[in-house]
Amino acid sequence: FLIYAIYSGCNIIISGKGASGKTKLLRTLINKIPENISITANEETAELFSNHPNIIQREILQNRNEEKNITLEQLTKQCLVMSNDAIVVGEIKGAEALSFLDAISTGHMGCDTIHSNNPENTINRLCVLMKKDKQAILYTTQYLEKIIGTTLDIIIHMSNFKIVDIVEVYYDNKKEKIELNYLYSLKKRNIINGKLYGDICVINKPKYNVKEKINLNKKEIERILKRW
Repeated sequence: FLIYAIYSGCNIIISGKGASGKTKLLRTLINKIPENISITANEETAELFSNHPNIIQREILQNRNEEKNITLEQLTKQCLVMSNDAIVVGEIKGAEALSFLDAISTGHMGCDTIHSNNPENTINRLCVLMKKDKQAILYTTQYLEKIIGTTLDIIIHMSNFKIVDIVEVYYDNKKEKIELNYLYSLKKRNIINGKLYGDICVINKPKYNVKEKINLNKKEIERILKRW
């Protein structure tokens, strides 16, 4: 499913606490992006080390002279004037949240990670982080949620290096709120000797943007997968 989502250009956020496997999964997904797609990856600390043949990997600059510092927010904003198809942020934890969502709302594919304890909290954290941008202080939470809901496609939530939820994100214009459609969940969870075990179960089928994007690219994806 995730390969179909990546090949269809879905915008994906991977959530979870620290050391839950978010970066490792993000690296794997980036490496599955078709080679003809150009990627710009931005990080505070270099961790991705992707082997994708068409990627530019950039890191923030911290200098004793603060005026010369280059922040993650600045790197993310600069992506809009670069020739790229996909924008990656290693970990969102500040004002770059708004820059990232703004960038992928223009047609770029986007992937990143964020610290949160469940998919619902991921939406709340994005709103909080977006408000760290001086411009976003003027926006209502409802407006920020609309930006998230109309831009983001999938939240993958992780725990203990396991995917525990895959959720489709959709904005309901009538209700004026974000809807979360749980697609897969890890059931019968047990922790044995510090490791998480369980069964990934199908909960629902994609209904909204994810369904449309996958159906649009399905024949091409199946043709590529046959070559594998």
